[in-house]
Amino acid sequence: MKKFYLSIASGSQMATAVKFRFQDVLINHQSKMSLSFKRREFHDSVFVDCGGFSSSLIRGGYRTSDEDYLSYVQRIGADLFSLRDYPCEPTILQKWGRTAVEHIEMTVDHHISLLERCNDLKAEPVGVLQGWSIKDYLYCLDRFREQGLILKRMAIGSICRRGSQSVTRKIVYTLSRELNNVKLHGFGISLNALRYKDVWDSLYSADSGAWDFASRWNKLRSGLSKREASESELAHFLHRLHHLKYSHELQRNLYSFEF
Repeated sequence: MKKFYLSIASGSQMATAVKFRFQDVLINHQSKMSLSFKRREFHDSVFVDCGGFSSSLIRGGYRTSDEDYLSYVQRIGADLFSLRDYPCEPTILQKWGRTAVEHIEMTVDHHISLLERCNDLKAEPVGVLQGWSIKDYLYCLDRFREQGLILKRMAIGSICRRGSQSVTRKIVYTLSRELNNVKLHGFGISLNALRYKDVWDSLYSADSGAWDFASRWNKLRSGLSKREASESELAHFLHRLHHLKYSHELQRNLYSFEF
């Protein structure tokens, strides 16, 4: 893995990221944070996530137009933005009475529609592969290929809310084999999944906002202020992330020796 994006969804999270000088950030367009985000605080890479999970869960779709979304991407000077997708988590499908195939087809149609509108944007579009089972993702991949939707960067959706790391590993590894010349991103992937070398090596980039969930519990347990808890948890999270990077790089170096 070459790059990690810190997912920020509130002003306090942004302030913490700035204090730690973390330069690669992901902004969820559906969060309140998107209204107050200041690009000048971050000088490396800003990735805008369309917020497909929350939109699909609450509304079954998107509350803002594609024009509004693309205008936001341009206004904040984003470097990357995800094309709008429809997640396949069972809770969403059950709520709206849909199937994974229907959400995949909706994702395909929305990708085509957005790509027709974003030629003038400086930001690079990122396609989002959707599914729940391996079979779903491979079906989505086939449909993307048929429609010419395999971009230089592709992301894997619906992998951050899974109880089984073995399933996550299989999905990531399978798609990376199918897309070996594509920069693959893992949306919301956990550190527990990244501790597996096959997952780490299969991804070009990933993001997570899990550090802030932990800070809320830390605040309740310890009596720390919101800012102090956030800073404490981010320091712990980044320590774990750096340890994983070092461990995987060391393992790669050891494997490179030949006798």
